[in-house]
Amino acid sequence: MKPCLVTSGGTVSISNSTFAALEIAKETGVRLFFWLAPTFLPSYQNFELVVGDATLDLTNNEIVDLFQMLFKKAGMEMGERSNI
Repeated sequence: MKPCLVTSGGTVSISNSTFAALEIAKETGVRLFFWLAPTFLPSYQNFELVVGDATLDLTNNEIVDLFQMLFKKAGMEMGERSNI
């Protein structure tokens, strides 16, 4: 079954990556991105990384660890392309 969100407007289907990002946000308090947008390149997605005061406290290694956690939860490996 594909992951989905239940909102006041109904049920919205979401990608494995977005679902994984929401799970990471629940676990760590860090929201990696709010949405993924398709690009003209197959298997590539675009996202906006919002940086505020709290984000500046994260080290480069912590950011890498969060994205590695994202790939693992979404069932991908680092550098692997996905049709999300």
